[in-house]
This record gives sequence, structure tokens and C-alpha cells, in this order.
Amino acid sequence: TSSANKTKLIFQTGNSGAADDKLTITHNGRGVSPFTAYGHFNMNMSAGTPAFNSQHNFDGLTDISAGSFSASFASNILTTSYTVVSSQPESYISGFTNLATDSFRIYNYDTNGSKVDVSQVCAAAFEADA
Repeated sequence: TSSANKTKLIFQTGNSGAADDKLTITHNGRGVSPFTAYGHFNMNMSAGTPAFNSQHNFDGLTDISAGSFSASFASNILTTSYTVVSSQPESYISGFTNLATDSFRIYNYDTNGSKVDVSQVCAAAFEADA
């Protein structure tokens, strides 16, 4: 039977008292908990225009300048107090800034400290209260 109502499945645990929500599976299949990524992506920024190779809960990339891009969430994150982790090929480093509820920026540098576009960037965002 189909329904127009959005439903969710909640997993709870407790320690001899009231149970707390630990994991929620939403109507669209997303798992929400402090230990699951709010969103993640693998992208190529060296082809002229940044493009996703794969992604979950991201819907846009904006090329800001060499070595700098903005990644936009498909569904806004709740606060600006989230964690971003990223990686790129060997011999490059990255940083992030401009944490907003709809997007954040990542910068990529070579070992000389110059901003550069790299062939692959992987990133994930985590929010404990998502």
C-alpha cells in the first residue's frame, strides 16, 4: 500500500532507562546519525570545470579560481558547526573555509603553497545533530 506520508525508521538504545535515538532512516533512504556522513563526493577539478565523479547529498560545484571551489549541498545542513574532511593525490594539501548551511569551499595547494587544480578531490561532511 502506498502512502503520501513521509515515514522514517528509528533505531534506539538505552542503558536501563529511556532509550535514545541512535540512527534514523528517512523516507528517502538517508541514514542520519552522529556517525554517518551528511554528504560526500569524489570530484575532478583539473578538467577546466569541476565535475563530480560520484556524490551523495551534493548537487553543485562552483569553480572560484585555480585550486579553489565551492561545493553545494543538495539538502542544507542544519548548522555551520560541521566537520569537513578531504583528501587529494599525494604531494597536495587542502584546507576549507566558508562553512555555510548550503555549501563550503575547499582550497588545494601544492608543496610550494601555490593553489592548484588537482585531478581528484574527495570530501565528506559530518554533523552530529543532522
